[in-house]
Amino acid sequence: MRAKSDVRSVRRSLILHEGAVRRLNSLREATEADSDSEIVRKALMYYEQLCEDDANGRELFVRDAHNNDVVVPVATVDEHAQDEGAPVKRNLVLHEKSAARLDALCKRRNESASGLVRDALVVYQKLVDNTLCGNKLIVRDGRGQEMQYFIPVSRPVIPRRKKPAILERLMLA
Repeated sequence: MRAKSDVRSVRRSLILHEGAVRRLNSLREATEADSDSEIVRKALMYYEQLCEDDANGRELFVRDAHNNDVVVPVATVDEHAQDEGAPVKRNLVLHEKSAARLDALCKRRNESASGLVRDALVVYQKLVDNTLCGNKLIVRDGRGQEMQYFIPVSRPVIPRRKKPAILERLMLA
């Protein structure tokens, strides 16, 4: 029998479309998260940080394996995802801090919880995909100081490089 935890949890009902549910499942696999709630918690955490970085004039960019930098305007990362498929009701049990983060973001961005979670999942998916490709996600402030986002993923990170000829032949076979 599990001991009762001091952690308070809050149940939230969200309306997500099938595309967001597929994204949630993909992220759970890529990050080896135990639950949808864990994915939503991480997505909200990174989303909130990116919004704060943007508001404070910091820029996000991707650095590839060859140290090439590509600036990624947060406005493009923050694009609203298209609602794909039929709406699906999901009940999530969130830690009270995650629920408070969600409420605060909804108020600041004047958006519904479902819409905000959908956007946060899109951003988190982009961060995870770039990490899986071996790219580094960097934030640079006005003074030129850089900080790297560390996105834990379960699959090994393989830097993008030219495929050896043997691999290309194997892929064509």
